[in-house]
Amino acid sequence: MTMVAIFSGAGISTDSGIPDYRGPNGMWRQDPEAERLVTYGPYMADPEIRRRSWRMRLDGPALSAEPNAAHRAVAAYERTSGHALRVITQNVDGLHQAAGLPERKVLELHGSARSVVCTACHARSSMAEAFDRLRAGRTTRRAGSAAGS
Repeated sequence: MTMVAIFSGAGISTDSGIPDYRGPNGMWRQDPEAERLVTYGPYMADPEIRRRSWRMRLDGPALSAEPNAAHRAVAAYERTSGHALRVITQNVDGLHQAAGLPERKVLELHGSARSVVCTACHARSSMAEAFDRLRAGRTTRRAGSAAGS
């Protein structure tokens, strides 16, 4: 059986309303400080960066975006080609999976915007659960944790 690997990046999701980072109209060109919101070192070192980063996630288009024709075409190819397919993506939006690709066939190099891992206790949860905790004034699973701690 033939194995096919597809490598995708930001360009595949721009038609879904998700801006890229480095392109001519990219987030980092529009706001050079935005890169700090998604870079591990600054994120971990600065509580204000963490607050802004979470606000960006709450307000951003990634979680409400829908797969576009390109995502659907990749999923259709996987279903009909007879080839073993894997997608390696730099995107964190989960749109390949939303288009119908099985989770196990997608490698998200930079993680996923649809789930989170606590850097303190390593617990995993969905982004929706994390947003619920933030709205309740908590940043961790512990009931007494205050936002920003």
